[in-house]
Amino acid sequence: MKKLLLVTACALFAACATAPKTAQQPGGDFNNVTGKAWQLSTVKTADGKIIFDMSKQNKEFFKDIFTLQFNDGRAAGKASPNRYTAPLTVNGGKMTFGPAASTMMLGIREPEGLNEHEYFMLLAKVYKWNTAGDNLTLSTVNGQNEKITMTFSKFN
Repeated sequence: MKKLLLVTACALFAACATAPKTAQQPGGDFNNVTGKAWQLSTVKTADGKIIFDMSKQNKEFFKDIFTLQFNDGRAAGKASPNRYTAPLTVNGGKMTFGPAASTMMLGIREPEGLNEHEYFMLLAKVYKWNTAGDNLTLSTVNGQNEKITMTFSKFN
């Protein structure tokens, strides 16, 4: 059963990996992004609607969720509650996540606004990245093909 769930999750992640065709802008120096831990702080639509805000989450249950690290051509982190890893391709301002593998723990609670499945779906459709100060921004689309911005902050 666990293998079936893992295979299904990986297939779903791979199936959603089609990114929209857009002009790419330089993301910055990727060496400044690697080796650091990042935590999702907000998820917003192009019109400014906030889908997820880490500052409004229950810190007792969700202090270390939706983290992301880049090392040796891979992305890894903790969703909610599972840990994950995925191959990563970065070419200038373009970023693509390959099929992810994750643990299969059952969460007691879900964060408000964004569940683990939605987080993986957004990562699978990332098409552009950029940095500004201590923030990492990933551009993606949701299931309705709306442009979404995922902003990560440095995480201790």
